[in-house]
Amino acid sequence: SASDVRSFVQHRCLPLRQRWMTGGFPEKEFHRTDAAGMGALIGMVLYVDGVYSSAMLRATFARLTEPQPTALWRAFMEAVSEADTLQLSPLSEATQVWLPSGQWRIETEDKKASLQQGKTRWQATQSVWRLPRGGWYLLKSAASLRLVKDRSTASQRAPGGAYLYTIAPVVSD
Repeated sequence: SASDVRSFVQHRCLPLRQRWMTGGFPEKEFHRTDAAGMGALIGMVLYVDGVYSSAMLRATFARLTEPQPTALWRAFMEAVSEADTLQLSPLSEATQVWLPSGQWRIETEDKKASLQQGKTRWQATQSVWRLPRGGWYLLKSAASLRLVKDRSTASQRAPGGAYLYTIAPVVSD
C-alpha cells in the first residue's frame, strides 16, 4: 500500500541519506560487503540525487568503470570536479557537501549562506568562493545554491535577479 511505501522510505531510506548529509563519507561502512555496506551505498545514491541533483547522479553513473562502491565514489568525485555548474539543494539547515578546489561563483537567494571546513569559514558577502582544496564542507543555507566555475571576480546578478555573493574565508579561533 502507499502507506507501507511511505513508511519504508521514512524509516529505511531517509536515515541512510541522512548519514551522508550529517557525517559526509562513511568510510568504515562504505568498504563493508554486508547490509551496512549496502546501506552506505544506497545512502550515497539518495544523497547525490537529493543534494546535487538527478543530473549529477546520472553523470556519476556514466563515469562508473567497475561495479565496486569505491568506483562509484571516484566516479562521483570526477563528475563533481569536471562540472562547470553545481546545483546544491541542502535538505536540512546544515548539510555536508563534497566540493573540489577552485573558484566558484555562488548564486543563491540566501544572504546568510555559509560554508565551513575545519576552522575556515566562508560567508555569503561577495560573489566567489575560493576553495583551497577538495573535500567535505559544511554548507548552511535555507535555499538552493548554484555554483559556477569562475575565472573572474566581477560582481553581477544571476539570471532571474538573484544576487551573487563572494564567500570570503574567515578563520576562527
